[in-house]
Amino acid sequence: MEKIQCDKCGGDNFFTSKYCSSCGYELPKKVEKITVPVSPTKSKRKLTTAQMIGMVVGIVLAASASTLTQKLFFKKPSIDKALMEMASEFNKNLPVMVDSITRCDNVAAIFGKTVLYNYTVIGLETVMLDTLVMKQVLEPQILNTAKTNPDMKYFRENDVTMKYCYKDESGNYLFSIVITPTQYK
Repeated sequence: MEKIQCDKCGGDNFFTSKYCSSCGYELPKKVEKITVPVSPTKSKRKLTTAQMIGMVVGIVLAASASTLTQKLFFKKPSIDKALMEMASEFNKNLPVMVDSITRCDNVAAIFGKTVLYNYTVIGLETVMLDTLVMKQVLEPQILNTAKTNPDMKYFRENDVTMKYCYKDESGNYLFSIVITPTQYK
């Protein structure tokens, strides 16, 4: 079977893989994506409180699943290595919609006990998004989850930093939320 090499870490992956199984970075595309022009009559949607809560629930589920994967499948290797293996395992099921407007694209472990979650906000026009309000709503909820969720215990015990990056459907950066050990302890 044909393999594709990751530009970031040099790892070998199956030709059909979208993300590197070693480091979680997006692999080079072999087939051009066909873009469909957006109809000017498309209705504009605003982000509702229910959708923001749905995004938080999705983040909690993703974090819980990643922590559970870590506990079940990995013994006590170095934290960075364990996080990298966890991200690789988690990426096998991604991308996945976590709610009606948020897609978890990939998870990466970054050196220095950091887990990076990459999300795309789907179906909303960037001009309609108030990213500052989104960040202000999501950040305390994510922090509370990091402090209290039993599935996040491994991250708390090992001082793992969690970074959540959001972009729009065009790949434009919207905002990031970083949760550090000093914030959740």
